[in-house]
Amino acid sequence: MDITLSFIGMVFIILSWIIQIYFTFKSGKKMFPVFAGFQFLGIVLLVFDSFQTLGDMGTMAWLNIGSAIGALIMLVLLVRK
Repeated sequence: MDITLSFIGMVFIILSWIIQIYFTFKSGKKMFPVFAGFQFLGIVLLVFDSFQTLGDMGTMAWLNIGSAIGALIMLVLLVRK
């Protein structure tokens, strides 16, 4: 099995969901900065891998960039609270 940036990115995204679900069950309906941080990191790795694989910024890369911006905004909002 090849370990690519996409693979690592997806691991971060899945890990962030596991962490968020754990803390939600533990302390109620609250989002934690670590969730948004791992989401952002995972999505950025997907974008880099897409660029390395395709050599250009395809539609999926732009969609992932949009998703990364959303995760980054959420991270900033959570940290500022």
